[in-house]
Amino acid sequence: MLEGKFQAMQAEKAKKEVSGSAGNGLVSIIMSGDNKMKKITISKECLADVEGLQDLIIAAYHNALEKIEADDDSAKLLKPFGL
Repeated sequence: MLEGKFQAMQAEKAKKEVSGSAGNGLVSIIMSGDNKMKKITISKECLADVEGLQDLIIAAYHNALEKIEADDDSAKLLKPFGL
């Protein structure tokens, strides 16, 4: 019963999409709830600074990932079991 509920929650989580951004929107990422990157948008202003762009991509990814983890109902389900 618990396993079925957990699998249903994981399937529902995979359908969700969240966005993350960095540099006041210079880079934005859309990710699915199962941590797959769906889209990345990069402002033309970033193209001259490759190292800065790399940092913004990483920051936007982490921003989206934090949102996914904050909305993870499966973690709430497993918390009473110490998992």
